[in-house]
Amino acid sequence: MISAPGTDLSLARRILVTVAALVLYRFGCLILLPGVELTGVDPGLFADSVTAMSRLSIFALGLYPYFFVLVCVETIKLLFPAVLLWEASRAANREQLALAVRGTTLVLAAVQAWAIAIALEEVGHLVPETGFFFRAGIVATVVGATALLIWLSDQISRRGIGHGFWLLWAVPTLAGMMLRAGQILALTDAGAITSVSIAAGAAWLIGVVIVVVLIAKARFGHSLLHHHAGALSLPDSLVRSPMAFDILPLFIATVLCDMLASATGLLPLPDQGFSLAGVLYFALLAGLIASFAFLRGRADLALARQRGEMPDNHAMVRQASFTAAALIVISLTGKILFPLLPGVPALLVVILVAMNFVESIAAQRPARLPHVPQNVR
Repeated sequence: MISAPGTDLSLARRILVTVAALVLYRFGCLILLPGVELTGVDPGLFADSVTAMSRLSIFALGLYPYFFVLVCVETIKLLFPAVLLWEASRAANREQLALAVRGTTLVLAAVQAWAIAIALEEVGHLVPETGFFFRAGIVATVVGATALLIWLSDQISRRGIGHGFWLLWAVPTLAGMMLRAGQILALTDAGAITSVSIAAGAAWLIGVVIVVVLIAKARFGHSLLHHHAGALSLPDSLVRSPMAFDILPLFIATVLCDMLASATGLLPLPDQGFSLAGVLYFALLAGLIASFAFLRGRADLALARQRGEMPDNHAMVRQASFTAAALIVISLTGKILFPLLPGVPALLVVILVAMNFVESIAAQRPARLPHVPQNVR
């Protein structure tokens, strides 16, 4: 059967663009930084992790500089709704903000690349020739690689399947999760983890998926793709962004809580057990999640009023309350009961990227025409 023009062919082209971008990203993770040599280095150092080699590659930073700048910008927009309204008012404003984000990302990448170069020089046998030219080469390479990743994410978003930024972000995260799953299975075989714990962890993961779907459906209705773009995050204010699926409060709260806990020393990151430090850490995390969830609801109200709509304040408060409660329960249960499982924010991104990927493919399929009997003229 011959497909109609622009249907299956368009979907195949989008899939090809997405696969090509992912292959290029993976290939870049195998290219060593200039001036770095592994001669004399124990190969076993790279045998325990599928992502260990990428830490010395041109994509050593990945999309972390971009992500950090995006989180900072989104936090500013939540704290100061006037910035969000300014961004949503005109396409030119969004373009200016996107340009500023990308420029700041490259500056941050340069600073981090310089720090990487200094750290590599202190590791014996990795850098035969140290000095300014080695550091400058690292900075130029990493900044160029970061710009390439930003470009690849844009190409996936515009010509591929799904949201490019989050898809590229999810790939190494998923690889790390697969490694963690292998470690859990090895511990199970050794008897360190019981089958009951495995079953409880699987039930928790299923529950997380169900809650994430409920949050997304409650916010956007029957489809995750059909909603207004005004409240969406950078980059490009595209409609396909998991950061718009109400996980932004969890990201910001987790980052701030971990930064405070690590920097102050008063709230050390808790391990297993119910120490005073752990109780304080979880209380702070829950309070930050709830605060940013309601700030997100306030931003949605401001955007709705800017569009001339009459939003239901009580409905939005209920939505924010449900989101805050769900994210708090997911985060605390994951950290307390299942510390060996992947981080909750990363897990939510993988789930939402998978949902978004499936819906993006479904949106590209040709709509079925209703069957008309031949005897109907």
